[in-house]
Amino acid sequence: MRGWPVCVLSILMAFAACGDDDSGGSNGSSGGPNADGGPGGSSGGTPGPQCTDCTPAGAMTFKLPSPAGATLWTTPTMEKVVREAAPPTDPGDAIQIYAAKNELEPFQLVVHADADSSVTLAMPAFGGPGSIPRLEMKRVEYVTIAKPSDASSIPSGQIPDPLWPSAFGKSEPVKGGQNQPFWITVYVPRDAKAGDYTTTLTVTVGGTAQDIPVKLHVFDFALPDKIGFDSNWNLSFEALGGSASLDAVQKLKTWLFEHRLVPGSVAWPAGLNYTGGITYDCATASFQEENNPYDFSQLGPEYIDGKGWNGVGFPSFQIM
Repeated sequence: MRGWPVCVLSILMAFAACGDDDSGGSNGSSGGPNADGGPGGSSGGTPGPQCTDCTPAGAMTFKLPSPAGATLWTTPTMEKVVREAAPPTDPGDAIQIYAAKNELEPFQLVVHADADSSVTLAMPAFGGPGSIPRLEMKRVEYVTIAKPSDASSIPSGQIPDPLWPSAFGKSEPVKGGQNQPFWITVYVPRDAKAGDYTTTLTVTVGGTAQDIPVKLHVFDFALPDKIGFDSNWNLSFEALGGSASLDAVQKLKTWLFEHRLVPGSVAWPAGLNYTGGITYDCATASFQEENNPYDFSQLGPEYIDGKGWNGVGFPSFQIM
């Protein structure tokens, strides 16, 4: 031990995930997205309060060409579609979205089947001035609410919130007489050519297919790689599966970065106030580093500066 004082920096980093902390891991709930009924909601009708006037309004909400036995419709992704909302009656013939280069742009497709059935979605790459192939699909799931928390809440017993992973070509169950929204996200690359692109979304309900044109206009500018809005998401990488490996946690951080979200624990699993943290030598004014891949000296530059990762990094990290 050296004869000069050694100071240990203690920097608290808070973690939370859906009401759990890192020490608890999984809380033992069911593997499906909806504990009250699994995928597709509860059996029977929608439980709890019923919303009698919850159909989204506006020019971007309209009925799409639909197969027999179902109504297909769309509405902006800022709209929450409750199970019992009546489908709109104003017609439209295509979905139109707009995006900059280096942007993610989602749209929402709602399936309202007349009877219990199954639905599959298929959508090839956009074509136009170039090809835009990266597309992702998620199923909107619901949280059961026994009673609205206040007068401003949506008066429904099923509130849409989780986006559950799905895939094009996967058969998804739908309940008769209820809405089932799907989110489709288009990833426009930085080097995409500006202009108009098209593709076809094929929705098959109970074996009957319906084609819907989807149009994308890409503006002639790109969003910067650097995140401009410095949010702070106090989530738990461990609860999200990051403790499996450094590759697993990097995938989570890449997802956050692509969606322009900043976690509070940017360098996790490197810590600053526990084993694996950093030690500062006051006499030499230097940090004492450990040569291991979990040390802050390696994971800090990787995720704060983007070194060896994406070349940009997150704009900040939480210090308390």
